[in-house]
Amino acid sequence: MKNRKKRYLSILILIMLLITIPIILYNYYGPGRKQIVAANNFIKKLQSENIIEKNRKHIKFQVVEKTGIQKDNEIYSLISDNYRIDLNKNYDVISFVDKLKTNSVINLTPEEGEAIAKEYLLKICHGDYRVKEVNKNDLKDESPFYSIIFSKYEDGYPYYSEEVIININKNNGKLQGYVNKTKDDNHNDIKINISKENAEENALKLFKDVGSHGKIIGKSYLAFCNKKESAYKSELAYVVNVSNGKENMIYFISSNSGKLINAFSNAVKKTKVE
Repeated sequence: MKNRKKRYLSILILIMLLITIPIILYNYYGPGRKQIVAANNFIKKLQSENIIEKNRKHIKFQVVEKTGIQKDNEIYSLISDNYRIDLNKNYDVISFVDKLKTNSVINLTPEEGEAIAKEYLLKICHGDYRVKEVNKNDLKDESPFYSIIFSKYEDGYPYYSEEVIININKNNGKLQGYVNKTKDDNHNDIKINISKENAEENALKLFKDVGSHGKIIGKSYLAFCNKKESAYKSELAYVVNVSNGKENMIYFISSNSGKLINAFSNAVKKTKVE
């Protein structure tokens, strides 16, 4: 009798294991689980730091099928009732949007929004980031948030194209959007062998060589940028803006050799979280 009970108990345990093990394996290793875990962890961090409103409702993310550029760049998009998150191939959060609607009453000044953005950035990202600008379009009353753009710095110099954008809700001061356009790559050794004036002369000559006289616009400065032939190592260069009123070019002149590293037209739209 005892042996029969033991046999029944063993069979029951075996059946339970056969049912629960696949469920456990699916929850941890099923399609999109790594992405969902990363997204949930990010939301938990924001809530624990009081960066977003704490939502008692269970958050259920689902992975959106990748297409086009997202598929090529291995970007994963996840959505829930309240949030949208994008992850890179390493499951790092590169974009976040809080879709919850709040009161339209403005309770924060741009200066207060900027101060809050600095505070949040320290809790989300590691490294040296400094305010580049506050998006002027978002200073208008109809915009529900202030958009503060930060540049990534290393060794005292900014990376030209590496930015973090923080959107602060004008009503409650919470994080409404976040975009991280930084990379983990390093720069070449810093060498400054030419002056800013020499770099500007070289840029004006390059502009003239394509058939037009131009003048320097704004203040030239040093920043890390990528060479045309390489997307990996960045080099310190003078960023020089040249215009003739119709055409506008930005030249990157090596601080080491004085040679052109890269160049492009300044007709580029600003990126922001929508």
